[in-house]
Amino acid sequence: MKQGLFPSFLFLWLVITGCNSSLKDIPTPTGVPINPANLILATETTSIEAHSSDVSVSDSCHLPDQPAGYTKPSYQLDVEVDMNTHLIHVLESVSYTNTSIKMLKSIRFVVDPNWHDGYFHLDKLSIQADEKPSFTLSEGFLDVMLDRPLYPGCSLVFNLEYTLTLPNQTGIYGYTDHQTVLTNWFPFIPPYQDESGWQTHQPGNYGEYLVYPIADYEVSLTLLPESQQLIVAAPATVYESENVNNYRLENARTFSFAILEGYKTLEKEVDGIHLNVHYRVANPRAAHSALKILSSAMTTFSELFGPYPFDTLTLAEIEMFDGMEYDGIFLIGEHVFATYKGTSRNLLTLLTAHETCHNWWFSQVGNDQAVEPWLDEALATYCELLFLENEYPGLVGWWWDFRVNTVKPSGIVNATIYTYPDYEQYRQAIYLRGVQFLHAVRTEMGIHSFNVFLQQYYSAGRDRVVSSEIFFEILENVYPDGVDELRAEYFGRQ
Repeated sequence: MKQGLFPSFLFLWLVITGCNSSLKDIPTPTGVPINPANLILATETTSIEAHSSDVSVSDSCHLPDQPAGYTKPSYQLDVEVDMNTHLIHVLESVSYTNTSIKMLKSIRFVVDPNWHDGYFHLDKLSIQADEKPSFTLSEGFLDVMLDRPLYPGCSLVFNLEYTLTLPNQTGIYGYTDHQTVLTNWFPFIPPYQDESGWQTHQPGNYGEYLVYPIADYEVSLTLLPESQQLIVAAPATVYESENVNNYRLENARTFSFAILEGYKTLEKEVDGIHLNVHYRVANPRAAHSALKILSSAMTTFSELFGPYPFDTLTLAEIEMFDGMEYDGIFLIGEHVFATYKGTSRNLLTLLTAHETCHNWWFSQVGNDQAVEPWLDEALATYCELLFLENEYPGLVGWWWDFRVNTVKPSGIVNATIYTYPDYEQYRQAIYLRGVQFLHAVRTEMGIHSFNVFLQQYYSAGRDRVVSSEIFFEILENVYPDGVDELRAEYFGRQ
């Protein structure tokens, strides 16, 4: 085929006539400063030259059944879990719209399980009519080359078939005798930055490294063999159909779930939100306390920031250390339940409030967790204090001593997950110095102005991937005096 550049008039004609929206209607993604040392861009081998003879507006530009103006990725996941072999077979369909101002010659998928040999096996990949597209699968990234460029505002459907081999391990990915946990388990398309490319990073030794766009999910889950003993802890209401668990989760960063054996469940309805606590080792008193905290935390943060975004909220006790957040669901380690002493002065209270709060600062207001982890982790830790101030004000002094003061935090708040050599230094800087910074800001602004700021930040940042610059821009809109001196004190060189 003859290679050549498109004439400018042809490009404009394709955009204006062939896509669902004009250039002026395409939202420009918000991004964060990227550390070039950590950013992984598609190599030259993953891109191609545009071929004018290959462009077909009718089959490559838009999806006939896609609503006008729809720009979120949409995932359909048909999942079959073999509980005996611990193999998971997945059929995945991804509807993707190019929301950048550039035409894309390749599409990147993040495939977190592929960082480990033998965890992920790609059986089949197709793009609409293209049954065998060129691709590279290396480390945690799948780069798919397009034989026709994807223009701004235009859409494609990717179909993947793959098998996951789960490791026998505790934690947030794998199986044990009592649990099968799947987080960051399916390939997803990360945000694309016009200046930097795909917003992807190498894993660090600790902390989260993934950047998720907001997306919609439809998941069908089949467990083999069928068992009445199993409980599925999921982030959405289940709709059963012929022994298949069906879920729909909208406006979320990811879809995570756990399959539990030998567990019990506590349930409660609060303001139309269905709450679940799944527990095994915990005694009933700890589980009931967790449900109470879950309910109070959801209500408190809804009043402080804005409405809780989903129709369910699930807590699952897991064989793991500490806690981990996802949209509509979070996991807390068995030892947190086991050390519960029957009062609110315990780690169960703090972690339940912390992980609940991530449904605001992570799930809805997203950020680059590798480059600016303080934007969600410092805020979620500060939410522990906000929760206690509203529900257990007598414990505020205890919290400062237990959580912050005895540690004597040090470090810069705006560090990356790659900055510090160990987790303890990272935690002190990001979580605890971050808490001190936020409290100093609130003290300077006043509680009322600070609460107004958090509400405006939530409203403006919802469904986006935001940066610290956006954080401070909104803060100064509420508090024009600014907090430059505090920023200089707690942050590294700007």
